[in-house]
Amino acid sequence: MTRLRLIAWCEASARQAFPDAVAREIEQFKLLSRDSVRRLLSAASMSRETDPAQFALWATVLVSVPPAMYAVHQLLNYSAMRYAPAFFVDLAIQADRMFFVLYGMLAAALLAAVMWEALLPDRTDQEIVGSLPVRARTLTAARLSAALIVVTMFSLPISLPAGIILAVAAPSHPALGFLPTVFAAHVIATMGGSLFVFAFLLIVRGTIAFCLGEHVSERLATVLQLVTVAALAEVFFFIPGVLPAMVTRMIFGDSSAIALPPVWFAALYSWLVGTPHSTLASTALLAPIACVSAMVLVIPVYLLPASILARRTLETERHQHAGVISTFARSAAVALPSSAVVRGILVFIVASLLRSRRHRLIVTGYAGLAAAIGTMSVMAGSIRETIALDSPGISILSLPLVLMFFVVLGLRAAFAVPTDVDANWSFRLAQPPVMAAIDATAIAIALVGMVPIAVAASAAAFFLGWGPYAAVSVGALDLLSATVLVECALAGWRKVPFTCAHMPDAESLKSRWLLYIVPLIVFAFVNAAIQRHALASTRAMFWYGGIAAVAIAILHLRRWLAVRRLMLQFDASPADAMATLSLSEALH
Repeated sequence: MTRLRLIAWCEASARQAFPDAVAREIEQFKLLSRDSVRRLLSAASMSRETDPAQFALWATVLVSVPPAMYAVHQLLNYSAMRYAPAFFVDLAIQADRMFFVLYGMLAAALLAAVMWEALLPDRTDQEIVGSLPVRARTLTAARLSAALIVVTMFSLPISLPAGIILAVAAPSHPALGFLPTVFAAHVIATMGGSLFVFAFLLIVRGTIAFCLGEHVSERLATVLQLVTVAALAEVFFFIPGVLPAMVTRMIFGDSSAIALPPVWFAALYSWLVGTPHSTLASTALLAPIACVSAMVLVIPVYLLPASILARRTLETERHQHAGVISTFARSAAVALPSSAVVRGILVFIVASLLRSRRHRLIVTGYAGLAAAIGTMSVMAGSIRETIALDSPGISILSLPLVLMFFVVLGLRAAFAVPTDVDANWSFRLAQPPVMAAIDATAIAIALVGMVPIAVAASAAAFFLGWGPYAAVSVGALDLLSATVLVECALAGWRKVPFTCAHMPDAESLKSRWLLYIVPLIVFAFVNAAIQRHALASTRAMFWYGGIAAVAIAILHLRRWLAVRRLMLQFDASPADAMATLSLSEALH
């Protein structure tokens, strides 16, 4: 609708004898900015077909809850520290301030990662708006303005609740500072850190797109999302050990600590509240300088090469090389003892996944959670001194299982998001059997996710000195476990991946993720304990394989009985939609 209004406005302006160029560009900028906000939210919610406002709202609430809960927890601790030694209280308060700054910066980095493809106008934007009398710099400036608006609206709910709680806690201990000052310092420091990180990543995005091209930029987005998701999940567990050490170095002016951006904004926080540490004044000065410099530098980085990037985007052919995994999938599809329909759908699934950065980012987000939980498991094993690299242990055996669990969930979530809904007409015209679509989906998950992880687990076991038998057995047990997991994950699935319309479900952000905690514990950690016993005995190994094979057969038969009379799904099913029995073929 906004683009239609822009077209109508451009046509009306063109009929004027001498239109005011500046006023016209300002009006275009306003219209494009509103549309760009929606584009960025759609990119963040991984859906271009529905209104992402509700999904974005609940995503923001989900990210803002942890710092607020942490602030409530520390509110009680501050009351108990009234008579504690001054240095201990100061160290604890400085570490808490560092946490809030660091959390806000990581959240902003994650937001930049999920919106990475929409931070600059893409080919679709250039083809639609570029044909109108709209300058490339206007479109790029609108996208930049929208990005800064989105990150501001995203950071405010993260900063304000915790700031209010800490301000209320200020009278409980003199070292916390004066109530209004604490609130202002918290918002300024945390918001400043978030805006600095986001603006810095915008600069990186624009520079790489201009100098190295979109392909390098896409790879950076994948790495960035993996790191930020893992870091956000782990930041709470690193507080007791890492943050106090950083704070101590910050107080004593250690050059290695001063080089870190979170230290700048934590020092600014303490300086605004009032601190006896004179060394923090010079460090605090770096925070506003860095934030203002990033905000100012991002404007020329975005606007100066706007016309060059627009022309390059339209003239450059799209590279759709699926890579080694796609070639492996094609070769495996030919060798599989399955029907031609299954092999064709399999090749379509793998090629579509590896050609779409948007879908790869979904899987990367889940892999980041797996990395965080796996790291915590290893750290817990190290604390308990139960890790022995030269023999199978629960902490080590659980690592590939955790990764498999989240990769299966990530691939299933990615498969539910369409690449192009209008292009599914070929599957609508000649619908394959539902069972063939599910078999192809299961094989694709195995080829893309399960087999590489199992092979890596076997290789790691061999290099750790477990022996050839244990190395091969670990990979085989992981594959059997993953097959059971895939059968469970595809219960109720009746789609060809990437062909069904997708509607973001805010309910999944509010409560559904809680349902995965118990399955994760059972599949990864309880299963790792069972695998350790199975590796110690050939008889236990056969029992493990037999039980897994029976479970796979039962789940496969149950799936066949459930879908044998159903048809493929191509339309989105809203969470609050009326339930139907789908008895009429006219509905399909």
